[in-house]
Amino acid sequence: MTRYNVYLSAPQIDALRRIAEEKGVPVAELIRRAIDEWLERQTKLDGFFKECTQWSRVDDGHWG
Repeated sequence: MTRYNVYLSAPQIDALRRIAEEKGVPVAELIRRAIDEWLERQTKLDGFFKECTQWSRVDDGHWG
């Protein structure tokens, strides 16, 4: 793993600390999980949008 610094607002860190305590995991683990979920959604969306743009092509190869 690589260390990376980010700035969070007080409400964000308060919420993360509360959830981390409830779940019994470190705040860093919550952040890693959230990033993993976001990256997975982005990958799926990117694939969806690529498929949509392929469907919109017209026969002459130009975008419809």
